[in-house]
Amino acid sequence: MGEISESIKKCIAILKAAQSDTEKFAALFMVTKLVKGKDCNTTAKKVLFEAIGFKFLKKLLTGTNAQDDCPPSVYKSVALSILTCFCVEPELATHPEMLANVPVFLDIVQTSDNDDYDDNLIIVSEAYTCLQCIAEHEAGQKALIEVGAITKMSEIYSHQSFQTDEALNILVKLVSRYGPEAWGNDPKPFHALVNKIALDFATDQSERKFELATILSALLYSCNKDTVLPGSSDETWPQSIYKALHDVLTSKIGKNQRDPALKLAANIIDLLGIEWTFNDEENPKKFFLLLLQLCAIEIRMQLEDRSFKQAFANADLVTACFLVLESSINYMASDQLDLEQKEKQSVYTSLKGAFNAVVSILTKVSNDKNRDKLPDAEKVFVCAMVRVLVAWLAQETTAMRDQVYNLLPFMFSLANDSFHAYRARKLAEKNKSEGEAMNTDVSLMGQIDLLRLMLPALCHLVVEDKARDITLNLKEEDILYEAMNFHWSIVHYKKPPIPKSERLKAKKPEPELEPQVLEDMKDSRAAMVSLCNIFMNLTVLAPKVVEESMLFNTLLKFIFNNLPELKSIPENLVLHGHLAVLGLLLLKQQGASKVKKNDFSICRYIQSSIRFLWDAYMVDESNDPTALVVSMTYKENWGEIADLWFLGMQTLSGVLTIVPWISEFAIESGWAEGIAEMLAKVKLVEILHNEYGVPHDVATESGANFLRAFRARPDDETYAIHEWPAHLWRNCLPKNYRHIAKNISAEWLKLRFKYLALTADVIHLLESLREDYLLGLITNGPSRAQWQKIEKLGLRKYFDCVLVSGDLPWEKPDQNIFLEACKLLSVEPRHCIMVGDKLETDIQGGKQADLLSTVWIPLHKDDSESDLPDFTIQNVTELPDVLPNSPKLKRSVSNIAVC
Repeated sequence: MGEISESIKKCIAILKAAQSDTEKFAALFMVTKLVKGKDCNTTAKKVLFEAIGFKFLKKLLTGTNAQDDCPPSVYKSVALSILTCFCVEPELATHPEMLANVPVFLDIVQTSDNDDYDDNLIIVSEAYTCLQCIAEHEAGQKALIEVGAITKMSEIYSHQSFQTDEALNILVKLVSRYGPEAWGNDPKPFHALVNKIALDFATDQSERKFELATILSALLYSCNKDTVLPGSSDETWPQSIYKALHDVLTSKIGKNQRDPALKLAANIIDLLGIEWTFNDEENPKKFFLLLLQLCAIEIRMQLEDRSFKQAFANADLVTACFLVLESSINYMASDQLDLEQKEKQSVYTSLKGAFNAVVSILTKVSNDKNRDKLPDAEKVFVCAMVRVLVAWLAQETTAMRDQVYNLLPFMFSLANDSFHAYRARKLAEKNKSEGEAMNTDVSLMGQIDLLRLMLPALCHLVVEDKARDITLNLKEEDILYEAMNFHWSIVHYKKPPIPKSERLKAKKPEPELEPQVLEDMKDSRAAMVSLCNIFMNLTVLAPKVVEESMLFNTLLKFIFNNLPELKSIPENLVLHGHLAVLGLLLLKQQGASKVKKNDFSICRYIQSSIRFLWDAYMVDESNDPTALVVSMTYKENWGEIADLWFLGMQTLSGVLTIVPWISEFAIESGWAEGIAEMLAKVKLVEILHNEYGVPHDVATESGANFLRAFRARPDDETYAIHEWPAHLWRNCLPKNYRHIAKNISAEWLKLRFKYLALTADVIHLLESLREDYLLGLITNGPSRAQWQKIEKLGLRKYFDCVLVSGDLPWEKPDQNIFLEACKLLSVEPRHCIMVGDKLETDIQGGKQADLLSTVWIPLHKDDSESDLPDFTIQNVTELPDVLPNSPKLKRSVSNIAVC
């Protein structure tokens, strides 16, 4: 046994030789004395522990071998007395037997209010000692978490059981180690615990008040936000903490009291938002302004005339103040706070003083030749300073511009390193989720993407000549393009394809994405919008660089390839608009030489861009067809995209003059008739103005009047079919231009049938469908006008039957016109599929006729919940994706038709 003394060896021998629990229990009194001796080293304690055996100690703890002449508390006390001696040794504190019986210790401390312990509170105290020793080690912390120690310790403190501070200390240690994971998905223990501590914090007038502030900070910092936030408004702790902090920070206090109060304020603001500071009904701004001033002053006190090392010594406090300032700045930028001029001046002065101190320290770091060798923790503190500074710069402040320009290269260097580390971490996490081995060596720098945080400030900075020159000289656009690709990989989410055999079956609800995934997607959308704004500013203000740079050509191709993927996802509307307009600006700047007419990606991009511009306004929503109104789907975000829309329209005009084939493509591409009509109207106005000298405003008004008249009455049988449009033009043009009515009518008819013509891909679709389906065409409108359209476009050869409502007593949505088509095709309605672009006629009529299914191709987004289609597609060429497996289905039923 080596280093074990003779007395301990003798004791071990007695323990092993014991024939009964009574003999073994007697020997424990010898163990108690020996284990506290100087010669009882770690090795001796381990051997003693194993000689006793935890099973025997557990018997004593649970009272299963209690004798009539000896109360159970005696056995418990002896066992715990021995265990507290053993627990001080790390090897024994984490011994499997010790960890396996953590629930026994928890049961003792959780029932400390029982009558059993009234006369012997030392038992509870010793059980806490064992738990505290176990909680010092990672294996012990894990064991405590696994048996629900968080919930139990929360209940102990909430119910004011004996020795609640010990329970609280263990709990804080656990949540600080495991963070949100420690709390699980049930917010009740957290709320109950924090309600009680916050009440104690608000009412305690001793120095313990500030110990509680530190504990509250740790608990708020570690909580599971997803579960805690939804019910926090119904709890008492937000108001209790507000009251206590208000009282503390409006009193004369010292540094030891102010520091924990400011840290707690920062943590609760980080959790609940800056709005929490406006809890005073009489003067809601008072505490907000006080807190902002105190944090600005604290930053100056900690940073002014200090070295970086001195500033870093109080990094936790300074970072907490940074958080308050950043939240305050972002809130004030939202224009929700009505400040008087005097208050505005006071806030600006405070902030400028704080940021002067921040810039001063950052300048010292940037000038240090060893700046690249800083430990990770110090780099993170530097990142925190840059983060709060760029929040200030994002508000277009002109303060300290020269100092900021000098810092930009250092800030870019730091941001680029941070971005690459963060991207590596995200990639590693993705690989882990896909089952690949994960490199766990991720630095603290990988926890934050500083470049992402710089983007809003950079939008403003690149407008300034000096900052833009610095950005371009450092080739920062290359990193920004990398960031664009990275954030696109997060934003772009493709749903798995539905097997053909499942397409006509009842739809199963798709699994929802994880909240963190949705949050990451939202943040990356915002990042891409900022990146678009930066690239737009560079494109407009540095045209020569853009024209000569391969990077910007690569960026344009990125937009060509990816913009169409954003369609029909409402959350992507703002991003869709920014990418579309950035592409137009690049297209205009780089000219026709970089754009090939036969590049399909360019055609898809142009289609998506014009789709964005077209969908913003609708004619049908107004009683006046010449007046456009913002469509419902754009209204929510119109404040963000109104200026963008006008820039897009202006830029598209410029693009059409530089790349003329795009306007031809726009007309020939076979999009929804409304889009083509709008383009044709623009073209007509150009013809009237350029070829016939009609003033632009008169040409615009005449074109609008003609389209309104034609839509109201597309045919009049008293005129020849080709003469009716000319008659309408004569009525819509001013008297001195009526002589051109016949010519402009011919131009209009030419454009009308040109933009309505079927494209090659649609013709191919129809020819392919006819191999497996019967096809029918149903159209509403006057007989002559509609048949003229059908004949001019050569549609009859693609359809097995054609119905025009003008020839019949019904029109869509009357079910009879659909049933008539089924009759002519010799199919039953339940074997027929309706494909249309209008909910109120096509889809509603198909539903009323009890057709097999309805497929909607929306001209505009529609929020209506009535008569919802079975399927929605964005282009008719996507129709095969939602049709049944045609050869198989055709064999299983007599006939199937698509109308």
